[in-house]
Amino acid sequence: MQLLSEVKLPLYLAAGNPFDVMDRPDVCGRCEGCACFHRNGTYERYMGDVLRKVARFVCALCGLTVSVLPAFVLPYRPRLIEEVDRYFQAEAEERPQLSYADTLRRYWREWCAHWPALQRQSGWPPVRPLAREPRGYWRQLREAAGSLAAAQKRLIDRYGLSLLRRYACHRAPMRA
Repeated sequence: MQLLSEVKLPLYLAAGNPFDVMDRPDVCGRCEGCACFHRNGTYERYMGDVLRKVARFVCALCGLTVSVLPAFVLPYRPRLIEEVDRYFQAEAEERPQLSYADTLRRYWREWCAHWPALQRQSGWPPVRPLAREPRGYWRQLREAAGSLAAAQKRLIDRYGLSLLRRYACHRAPMRA
């Protein structure tokens, strides 16, 4: 399972150990045990151009493992959310000049395929009418939540949906 934390980018990058800045989950999503998570090591992943450690926890009651990612990264993607936002908001003629344009173009194709399902399944944000095109809906999400990191956290926490795709790690675990 994967959860997101609202830790800020400078704080996270300054910390040598992710456990110094990441809070352990409060309640287990499977067994509903409280204060039952313990450190369970780390794994490495790219966040932008930097290889960083991600905190992993395990529930002492049921064995559920949980990774806690900072909300400023996309699940299973190396680019930071602000880089993706910059690309998505750029005009078509500006996009090829941006860093990592090929990677971000793939993300844009994924967003264009995913946004209708995201809008239909979440019904969020609560603005009406909801945008009928991908850039407009992206903008509505950012404005409703205050940032795309906050929008992503809300979508994953409430609906089990990330910005670019639905992943099994964001669904509520089966009860023990």
